[in-house]
Amino acid sequence: MTETTQESAGAAWALAEQQAQANEPEAQKRARTQAEQSNWPLSSAAQNQLLTFMTKALHATSVISVGTGSVLEALALAAGLDDNGQLTAVDSSARGITAIREQIGKINARPDDLQGGEDDSEKRQKHITLRAVNADPSVFLPRLNPSSYDLIVVSGDKDNYLPTFKQASYLLKDRGFIIFTDIIGSGVSTPDNTKPAIMRNLMESVEASDDFTSVLTATGTGLLIATRI
Repeated sequence: MTETTQESAGAAWALAEQQAQANEPEAQKRARTQAEQSNWPLSSAAQNQLLTFMTKALHATSVISVGTGSVLEALALAAGLDDNGQLTAVDSSARGITAIREQIGKINARPDDLQGGEDDSEKRQKHITLRAVNADPSVFLPRLNPSSYDLIVVSGDKDNYLPTFKQASYLLKDRGFIIFTDIIGSGVSTPDNTKPAIMRNLMESVEASDDFTSVLTATGTGLLIATRI
């Protein structure tokens, strides 16, 4: 990649992020401000916009968010859920689960805050059913009903990524998706770092799986998107 191409890619990333932030729903804007003040993990607005888009495109009614304080990702998924959809949040931190419960409670009280941008023509009342659990995903996920979920999103603690993928074939419906965030942002190209090694192992496992086909995208800090085939 030439220097000019790198500069163009950086400018394109910045434009996408700026556009996504301008259209971020009120619930996510408030949560982002609180995250900055409370030192929660901050995720890319463009990434969250894509998560909402994917949830809507799938007409998802049941999704799983696996993370560590992944409040913004949980809100992005809630924004894309169909009416009376269910969000299962599995967080390895008690603080993260408390924050997710608080934020989902707010949007159920003010559902219009799930909508982004200035056009309110599609605003509609809906209620999100939340199942929020502070647990180790490798222990909790096998207890869930098989073939019942449209989408799984994994963020935060990298140690949760591969164990969650190992449950994906069991949990997802046919053509269901699993998305891993922060793939590039983890420094995956750096060979002498433990976390990038974990991510490289994940990528190799996903690519080698006969049950999934996948793509890596540079949206946000990098998303690995796989669908069950």
